[in-house]
Amino acid sequence: SVTSISNDAFTFCTKLSNVTWSKNLRTIGESAFVDTALTSIEFPDSLRIIGRFAFEYCRSLKSVTFGSGLQSIGYTAFAGCTALQTVDLGDTVTTLEQSAFNGCTSLTKITIPKSVTSVGKWAFRNCTNLQYVEFEGSAPTFDANAFAGAACNAYYHSSQSGWTSSKLANYGGTLTWGAISQRGSCGSKAEWILDTNGNLFICGSGYMSAYSETNRAPWYDYRMSIKMVHFYGTMSIGAYAFA
Repeated sequence: SVTSISNDAFTFCTKLSNVTWSKNLRTIGESAFVDTALTSIEFPDSLRIIGRFAFEYCRSLKSVTFGSGLQSIGYTAFAGCTALQTVDLGDTVTTLEQSAFNGCTSLTKITIPKSVTSVGKWAFRNCTNLQYVEFEGSAPTFDANAFAGAACNAYYHSSQSGWTSSKLANYGGTLTWGAISQRGSCGSKAEWILDTNGNLFICGSGYMSAYSETNRAPWYDYRMSIKMVHFYGTMSIGAYAFA
């Protein structure tokens, strides 16, 4: 079975919309799938290397899920994927290289796992609709222009190390920093997050639960501190959600 895909293997195969990945695949070469019509990717756990420009300008690509073996997302690997909405970085990636998601203009939310220690130059440059970034672990090393052209809310966990005031910078964009105060489930494939600035985020791909006068929404006890509500991807607003 296939263990590597060479450089430029499927470049400009503009009708290629689906790939079944070998469970033994370890390497995807440079520019291997540039400007193809892939819509969704779920990488196998065996994958170790994604080369430079590998999926650049895949303008139909909407979701990417990384396996548990990958450590680095290569230079410009997903740049210009203008339809990309959902990215699951897994739990082993340590480095987001230069321009990894540059120009992903449909990306609104991303969670950076604890494993990430470095965010490169222009990693999220011109992600103009990016609104929510969460860092689950200790403060990584940031390039000064990692978020150039982006304006979003960025969150960290105060229990994690390294989040000094000097870390809460703009990195070339406009980042509004806050710490996560409360969070939990609020339905099928839906979660809620409340930050220390009074922003309540309802996130996910499913439906919010219905509530009542005797079964209040989980953020009810914090309602006096909520200043703004943001919705990302959820399909409904449940009964008594904000009553």
